Amino acid sequence: MYYRIKNWEKFQHYHTRRPPWIKLYHDTLEDYQIGKLSDAAFRFLINVWLIGSEDINGILPSSEELAYKLRIDDASKVDRLLNEIACSIIASDKPFSIPEERREELEKEKRQSASDDSFDKKSKPVTSEWLAEIKKNKAYAEIDFDLELSKMDTWLTTDKGAGKKRTRQLVFNWMNKAIEIKAKSSKNGEPKQKTMEEQRIEAIRNGQIT
Repeated sequence: MYYRIKNWEKFQHYHTRRPPWIKLYHDTLEDYQIGKLSDAAFRFLINVWLIGSEDINGILPSSEELAYKLRIDDASKVDRLLNEIACSIIASDKPFSIPEERREELEKEKRQSASDDSFDKKSKPVTSEWLAEIKKNKAYAEIDFDLELSKMDTWLTTDKGAGKKRTRQLVFNWMNKAIEIKAKSSKNGEPKQKTMEEQRIEAIRNGQIT
């Protein structure tokens, strides 16, 4: 059996899948069928709405996959819950297909979203607050973020950096390149450079700072 969220387009806001949130309308409170659901079934319905947001057309995965995602030990329990929330899903014995006009619309939204992301990286200013947030990313833990930023700013003043702007995209590219170089150095057997936090901890252990 295949399942799809009923009136899924109504819940959408973000173009990309796995959005940070979905719409939940106030008239849900007035829906008699939803109001009759048990507490367990209502919680299951909310989870199903969230999982449905991972698909471009609100199509749900199999009962077994739902059981895995929701940490339910028995897929048959999922089947029973799916039957209980039948008022909010569409069941079919055949796979759902996306109408051609909807497919074209989704492709257009995807291209627009990609264009918007690219525009943001190029147009939004590189502020100290933004840099502080990026620096917290664990992906950059193996490099000296501030040192690399200083290198980048110096490079922008050279002939090679002439005409380049201090954009968010440049910061991402520079830091990712620094990570790549660091990884290659480690792979070639060169001593691994300690992070600033590792250096601080070692200094404390050696009694150099208190």
